[in-house]
This record gives sequence, C-alpha cells and structure tokens, in this order.
Amino acid sequence: MKSGFFLIDKPVDITSFDIIRKLRKITHIKKMGHTGTLDPFATGLMIIAFGNATRTLSLLEKADKTYLAEMKFGIKTDTADLTGNVIAQNDNLPVFNPASLSKYVLSISTQIPSKFSAIKIDGKKAYELARENKSFTMKEKNVKILDFNIINYSYPILSYKASVSSGTYIRTLSEQIADYCSNIATTISLKRTNINNLSLEKAVPLNELNEDNWKNYALNYSDLFPDFTIINLPYELENKYLNGMTINSNQELPNDAKILVYNADNSICLGFSQSINQQLKPLIIFNNHE
Repeated sequence: MKSGFFLIDKPVDITSFDIIRKLRKITHIKKMGHTGTLDPFATGLMIIAFGNATRTLSLLEKADKTYLAEMKFGIKTDTADLTGNVIAQNDNLPVFNPASLSKYVLSISTQIPSKFSAIKIDGKKAYELARENKSFTMKEKNVKILDFNIINYSYPILSYKASVSSGTYIRTLSEQIADYCSNIATTISLKRTNINNLSLEKAVPLNELNEDNWKNYALNYSDLFPDFTIINLPYELENKYLNGMTINSNQELPNDAKILVYNADNSICLGFSQSINQQLKPLIIFNNHE
C-alpha cells in the first residue's frame, strides 16, 4: 500500500513532525504530511496522509475540530500553556455563572493567537521569533466556537469540551474564558478528540505500529471522505480523465456532488471530482498510481 491515511493517537511530549519521522521509519515511505499541528504538550487525534493522499490534505485542513481541555486559574504563562514561564499570578477567585460563561464562549468570533504559535510572520514561525525575543504583533483572526460544555470545575481547574472552526487556538480560548471570569489562566492539558466525523476512538497509538502491522491500520480515501460518491470509470475513459478532461458521468449524479473516481475494477483511486450537469470535472488527479 503506497497511498492512504493513518489516524494516530499522539502521545504527550513529542512534536507533530516526530510522528511523521517515526512513521517514515516504520513504513519506508517518505512522502507524508498532516492536517494540523498539535503542540508537544497536547495529545489526541492526528490525520497523517502518505503517498498521493498528501494531495488531499487541503480538503481536510479546514475541518472543524473538537478538544478536551483543562485550564488552571490564577496563573498566566508566556506560552499560554504549562510549558511556559509564569508571567502573572492572581489569587482572586474567578467569578462566573456556567450558563452565562457558555453563552459568552459561543459568542466569541475573534482571537489574537499566542506569540508562541506556528503562525508565520514574514516567513518565520511566530514561536521562533518569540524565543529570540524579537518584537512583532500578532493579527486578530476570525474564529467560530461551534459547541462548548463545562465538564468539571474544582478551583483552580476548569475542564471543558469545545468544538471549534479550523484555526481556533484552545490556549487562547482558555485565556479568553479567564478574562471573562475576571481572572487569568493557562491551559494545562489538551486533547484533540475529533476532526470532522473522525474520532480519536478510531485512532491507533503510535507505539503500536511497526513494520509488520502498519498496513492493517492504513485507511483509504473513502474512509476519510465518506460523504463522497464513488464512481468507477470504464477503461476507455481513464486516460481522458487523467489528462484533465471533463468527461460525461456513466451514472446519474446530483449537481455539485463530490466524487471519488476509481478505475474500472476499483483498485486504484484516480482522483477527486465535482459533478456539474452530469459531467465529472477533475479537481485532484493522481497521474502516478501509488
């Protein structure tokens, strides 16, 4: 198997690139990428694509995500998580009503990310500039909090679950929550549990993969894109499709449907398409069959 995906349960204290480095060693496949960085202190679901599947990452990067987080009131760190240096303390008790807090969180529409984030500033990652004590300003960005629930509160720890749009920073969200509560806080644990319809429950711990079993855990395109319709092209249309031509569909399709195009015997994914007036318009073409 030369193309597909892994759902990985990332452990704590390693980087997202460490995951890819280990998988390359196990699979002997160099072409790999992921859909979104998790900080070393964070755990949970990561989607790793390999081979031709890396070309579909743009379709997954904007996916909504769900997190479980714990924040600690009374301290503020320079990184907005427990790995940073404490830069402020507040011994006052936070003041909030759970219902009002939830309503506030769901109304949040913008954030100013931490300077210790992977956002690029003039071609360099913000956290690299921050570690070099360079002066720079983070721009406000639009976000959306889709769902929010308090799991437990026992001062000074507040645990919550949040479903958010792509690009939302949970570390920053914890600080926004603390500000609403007239206090300060830092995120002390973070776990990503869902990416769109994909759940952490389906992920494999990295340490369970090896050279003998990794193919048993590799997923195909239809696993990652279950809402796409699958079409099998007759052999005589395959080359036309691979050359980027819009071709007539050999089955009835709703307009603007998202299509996974396979060869006639369903053994090779040829690409991703959109149906327009019963025609297949290529969006991503896999010219090299991996």
